[in-house]
Amino acid sequence: MEINNEFLEDFELDANDHGEPHWFIDRRIAALKQLSELDLPVSQNFTNEDELIKLTSPRRIRSKKDLLDTSLIARSTISQFGQTVIKNDLPEELESQGVVLTDILTALRVHPRLIQKSLMDKVISPDEDKMTAFHLACLNSGVFLYIPKEVKLTEPIRIDLIQDDTKKGNLNTHVLVVAENDAEVTIEQTLSSFGNNHNNTNFFVEVLSRSNAKVNYSLKTESHSEFVYLKTRAYLSRNAQVDWNMDLNNHGNTWADFSNNLFGADANVNMNWNTDKPVDKITEITTSFNKHGNNSSITMNGQKY
Repeated sequence: MEINNEFLEDFELDANDHGEPHWFIDRRIAALKQLSELDLPVSQNFTNEDELIKLTSPRRIRSKKDLLDTSLIARSTISQFGQTVIKNDLPEELESQGVVLTDILTALRVHPRLIQKSLMDKVISPDEDKMTAFHLACLNSGVFLYIPKEVKLTEPIRIDLIQDDTKKGNLNTHVLVVAENDAEVTIEQTLSSFGNNHNNTNFFVEVLSRSNAKVNYSLKTESHSEFVYLKTRAYLSRNAQVDWNMDLNNHGNTWADFSNNLFGADANVNMNWNTDKPVDKITEITTSFNKHGNNSSITMNGQKY
């Protein structure tokens, strides 16, 4: 996959037009240039590069909130329709404790110190394969959640990401969670779509769980996209805990990659997933984990490793 200079110039202009920091634009451009050098992840079913990777400019596209039934997001803490944030109700009490909840592109400008060394760096690297490089290069929406040291949230953070299929355009969305030492959080997230266009969804979740932090992440996907690529990964420090609960109910083809990196001693991951796919569609799930710390453990669908 060759990227010509004209595309690169237009791409950089679009990123500059909406105020992205130069360090992130540089990372986008570097990821674009790496695409021709990287391979697709190994898959039994998904091997057509042209169907999986559809390059788009980082141009912002606004979605209309009034198209949606707002009762669907009544319980949300933060909701995003396409690239547009339509709700953010983080309680003031949590803000005063230093909790950050915002869309990921705003976080690049407002919270660079918190996000620059976390986004697609320690957890998922853009140079792993074509899908990771593509994701960083064409990232166009997502959510950033930061929980400071020793802050323990007693109520879940509810995230609703809704693909805007009233327009033609693929969604490359990303949730980044950073839980500092001794922090605790429960996240309940949905991924859905609204509209009649057949777009693709490229969705990554990164969880950085520092020493003694506890993260409980529940994800329910009900997308009508033609193809959904889902990649989730946690990076755990000493005595950290991450619980994943995945419910995949997409109406199109789904390729999910669940992985975890247990770096610290006594780190623990518990992962469960369910799928309910249409009979004429494909759901492929791959799992992997690395255990570096002593006494670290992972349990997947009830089986301990």
